[in-house]
Amino acid sequence: MAGANREHIGAVDLIDLAQICDAEGLDGLPYPFAETGRPGRHTANPQEPQMFSHRIGDDDLRAIRRWAQAYARADIWVECRVLYRATEAGDIPDTRISALRADQLGFCAVQRPHEDVVNVYELSPYELGSAVADSVPLIGPGGHLRISVPKYVG
Repeated sequence: MAGANREHIGAVDLIDLAQICDAEGLDGLPYPFAETGRPGRHTANPQEPQMFSHRIGDDDLRAIRRWAQAYARADIWVECRVLYRATEAGDIPDTRISALRADQLGFCAVQRPHEDVVNVYELSPYELGSAVADSVPLIGPGGHLRISVPKYVG
């Protein structure tokens, strides 16, 4: 996100994020975040609720909870998942990004490649598009001549 002025407010494991989302009344993880399939890690088997509720007030998760609360009441969401094909340079991991605006707050969250961890950044609510575009490592033109959204095609 070179073009967007942002502040890293924390990182969260998907297991913790699933519990924060549950506490905020959200149904599952925010799109497009998903488990990478590492063995022995499943959000379906979270840690003890008492242990988690104690940690939710800790500084390391307080900022993440603020992001989740903003996600639940956001005015605008900009979400992006880019799937790459194998290239001559090798495999490029999927890119998963979610940005949002809630009132005068702006956040951008990026899942680390090949990890079940999401980095969360706070930024101006007017820089969401720039933050998402800067986070996607485009390597060249795609194979589609156009992209259409079925909802808007007449």
